[in-house]
Amino acid sequence: MTNKEDILELIVPDQKEKDDAFKKYQEISAYISEKYNRETILVGSVAKDTFLKGDKDLDIFMFFSANESRRFMESEAISIGKDVFDHYGVPHQIEYAEHPYVSGKIGEYAIEIVPCYKVDSGSDMKSSVDRTPFHLTYVKNNLDPHHHDDVRLLKKFLKSQKLYGAETKINGFSGYLCELLIIHYGTFMSLMERGSMWVRGKVIELNATKKNFSDPLVFVDPVDPNRNVASPVSLDTLSRFVLACNRFLDGHDYTMFLGPEKGYAPVAGGRLLVIAIDVDVLEEIYFAQCRRFLNAIERACGKEGFTIYKSGVFSKGIVLDFELDSLPKMQKHKGPKIGNFENMKNFFEKNDIVFAEKGQLFALKERRFNDVNDIINDIIDKEIGMGNHIKKANITILEGIKAISFLKYEVIYY
Repeated sequence: MTNKEDILELIVPDQKEKDDAFKKYQEISAYISEKYNRETILVGSVAKDTFLKGDKDLDIFMFFSANESRRFMESEAISIGKDVFDHYGVPHQIEYAEHPYVSGKIGEYAIEIVPCYKVDSGSDMKSSVDRTPFHLTYVKNNLDPHHHDDVRLLKKFLKSQKLYGAETKINGFSGYLCELLIIHYGTFMSLMERGSMWVRGKVIELNATKKNFSDPLVFVDPVDPNRNVASPVSLDTLSRFVLACNRFLDGHDYTMFLGPEKGYAPVAGGRLLVIAIDVDVLEEIYFAQCRRFLNAIERACGKEGFTIYKSGVFSKGIVLDFELDSLPKMQKHKGPKIGNFENMKNFFEKNDIVFAEKGQLFALKERRFNDVNDIINDIIDKEIGMGNHIKKANITILEGIKAISFLKYEVIYY
């Protein structure tokens, strides 16, 4: 039976893997320093020794002085970043966050070269990325070395439950949030016990703040008390985390660390439908627009009386598992109680088929839609909840075996 030691063997890198990662950073840093006289710092989980075995991400921040303009910093950072990847003879991409940055793969390592201002404190920040080096310092100073593996356990647990990652497709827990949670609760098991009792609006703060946050989960950033580190965590993600904590505590089931499984298991007796979306767009934009599109579909279907068992998004579209995919053309509509004569009169005038049951008037009304395909096609025709990229996408509705086959190798994000 899988136990804690088995999981740790899977996720804890050996010393050689740690040393090799730092050597690769030092090699790149030396190139930038010698050619451009720019100071760099390694941030992220490798620098904090909280990365999982096999993860090969190196986040390299390149410092600029506070008196250098943003325009110069961005231009110079792109130029230097491109040259680094050209030096290694590998392709690169220009990515965009608050500042543009350059990414690519050098050997087995996924490299990001990100510009930031070197400031003395969080209060002097000129951009949001400037706080990242302070996050590094805070974690290194406050995370007990004996608890690094607890962070790894938490990350692996969240990844297996599809709850890890602040990006839009997941709306989950960031690596920094994982580190702060272990700093606060001490161990993975302590977090499971406390997390099993979290409710919407849970607030955790290591330092007091006067700011009020309205997010489902709040962890006040000890580096910047005006920021909620847990802001990406959606209510769905919080709910699923609380459930996962309770399930784990129920039997200390370490097989929960071994997911996520690809593919989708349809609900027994349900009606599976997949909206395949073919569009060329950045992943972050794609998932954000798919979620808005899904929300519009859920609202419209609920209004027409359809029950959705489960729904989610994936790299090629949207999954919807319905109780039924069609309903009778007529639906029962509740009216006023007998004796409320003015409202009864209005109800008679507005409805053709009216009857009484147990002191209440009811009417039979024709549904606007009685088939989910008609609802979805109407939303598509009217472009309701559809972002600019989804509007231009090639959209196909798949059902039955075709839908199941389409999902065979996909990971669904709820």
